[in-house]
Amino acid sequence: MEPSEPFTNSGSDGSGQTPLCPGCLAELSPGVDFCGTCGMPVSPGSVIEPLKQVQATGWAYRRVLHGRPSRIVLIGMWLIMGPMVILPALGVFYQADWSWDWSPARLEDLLAEVLYSGFAVLYAIILYKVTANYFRYHSRQRPH
Repeated sequence: MEPSEPFTNSGSDGSGQTPLCPGCLAELSPGVDFCGTCGMPVSPGSVIEPLKQVQATGWAYRRVLHGRPSRIVLIGMWLIMGPMVILPALGVFYQADWSWDWSPARLEDLLAEVLYSGFAVLYAIILYKVTANYFRYHSRQRPH
């Protein structure tokens, strides 16, 4: 494999080159937007088209949650997800009406509070997993 062409190998189709996934080095079929092995977006169209952009964004978050995040990724996730944990929690306590009124308006507020709390818990779990992965992988690298 030539250093100037890191994502190709000698193919059996006579062309001499088969595209490889930059994430897992699996061979790619011609014209695919995502790797069939790891799900990484491999074409420019995969991040431009709206439906494929959702899949590409999901791949990025899955990689952060299950991979080895760097310090900048950890900081970025805290900047993105941190306010999403704090603000819904503050909103729930600010809007909380501690009376036992079971009117339809109060039930709507209660449903909104449960929904906001659920989102806050979801984002807190994501932050916990990213932070735990960061410290797990980086604590192994330090010489003792």
